Amino acid sequence: MLLSESVRSLEMRREVSAAYVYQLNYAVGRLANFLDRDATTTDLDEVTINRWLIHEQNVGSLSPRSRSNLRTSICTLWKFAKHECNRDRIRSVRVPRKNPEAWTVSQMLAVADAARNLPGNLRNGVPRSLYFEALCHFVYETGLRRGDTWCFKLSSVDSSRVAALTQSKTKRVHLVTMRKETLAMLRSVSARIDSRGTGDPDQPLKWTQSVSQFYYWIKRCRTLAGIDAEARNRSTQ
Repeated sequence: MLLSESVRSLEMRREVSAAYVYQLNYAVGRLANFLDRDATTTDLDEVTINRWLIHEQNVGSLSPRSRSNLRTSICTLWKFAKHECNRDRIRSVRVPRKNPEAWTVSQMLAVADAARNLPGNLRNGVPRSLYFEALCHFVYETGLRRGDTWCFKLSSVDSSRVAALTQSKTKRVHLVTMRKETLAMLRSVSARIDSRGTGDPDQPLKWTQSVSQFYYWIKRCRTLAGIDAEARNRSTQ
């Protein structure tokens, strides 16, 4: 059985994201390039997979993190297709720990200021300039992850501009405090949504387009601010 068919079968039988399916297919494609033919379930053996992982390391075109993801994806398909996979016998990939690059206050302010020059509107009619300026200030002041930012509700903010939010990843309660200027921008976004009836005004930062579009406009903000838009670890995380 072709491994590409195993990916389709897994997608039909399990609830997985499109991004995860892409990662599985990417791993299958890399293995097929190594074999110089379509990869099948019969190729799921220790010798073949370990030779492939050594090859990926020697080629050097992928980072350790990406190679580790390849290993995980193939092991996942292996277990799904054959109901067994002894990962302890599959060559490990050591991923060096990387210190994150933090934004400086001046950089974040520059990006937020640059957002004012973004053209056009979002699908809900909110000007991109207003949305991304509010978002930049919000994420810097609260430290919330992208998903939690998109789910933020104005109704959770009390009279002291404090909100108690449960983080989706850690399930921990996170107390966030915003400046009155940031809260005013969020309310302005909410008012635009409410007046147009194009969404939930209680969720002013909810994103309704693709994730890639979100990061495209973040990159545009950084470019306008004169901050290297290609530097790694410089998204809204």
